[in-house]
Amino acid sequence: MKQVLFALLAATISLSAAENYQTGDFESCRRAAERGNAGAQNILGLMYVNGRKPIAGDVVARKAALELILPGRRTDQARLDRDFKAAFQWFSKAAEQGHADAQYNLGYCHYKAIGTIKNPGEAFQWFSKAAEQGHVEAQKILGVMYSTGLYIPRDDQKAIAWYEKAAEQGDAFAQTSLGMIHESGWGVPKNDAVALQWYRKAAEQDDPYAQYKTGILYMTGRGDRKNQNEGFKWLRKSAAWGYEPARRAVASLAQSSL
Repeated sequence: MKQVLFALLAATISLSAAENYQTGDFESCRRAAERGNAGAQNILGLMYVNGRKPIAGDVVARKAALELILPGRRTDQARLDRDFKAAFQWFSKAAEQGHADAQYNLGYCHYKAIGTIKNPGEAFQWFSKAAEQGHVEAQKILGVMYSTGLYIPRDDQKAIAWYEKAAEQGDAFAQTSLGMIHESGWGVPKNDAVALQWYRKAAEQDDPYAQYKTGILYMTGRGDRKNQNEGFKWLRKSAAWGYEPARRAVASLAQSSL
């Protein structure tokens, strides 16, 4: 389970930005940041991390990709030299003002050694501050840290609590994680019905792993009455994303029906 959680997390964790500077360029954002605007400070940090600045009309995306490249709605991006130390400084300024996205981003910098040395303890502290403010990305990474003992003592109950907070906000990763926890009985009594409920919520958001698990549970009658049509439907959805276990299951079922 731990390996699956790490793999799923690697595909979802990113820097974040709540504000969209839709009409401002780099200079106007910098001026706002220097005046103490926490949102501008956070956006400026993202600009320095990604080595690009928005031109007039460009939209700063809600999330940066795992590779730390901010996607924009236009391709004619003006360039900005990457400066991880400057990014770290601007995230710090905004985080100290209580800006949740910046607190998460500062934790991410400590976690990934962006503009500073790797410091898991500091990362945990800033993730915690952001999570307490309802930051879903911070909540789910705290879930991973507590459930796996990553840099902190393992605590299954705290892990579940943070996963539930993120899952209730609709986060598919957290929903899948809760499905895994209840299916395996990791820190809670094993409960396939609850596992299926969480897997299905994530499956409906096109999470391939959750779609696969939803399909398997329906096919085997675990968590609900056996429903091979429903199970096969979810296995096919997962297989369509290229998830290999689902592809093998679909192929095997197709072969057995011949």
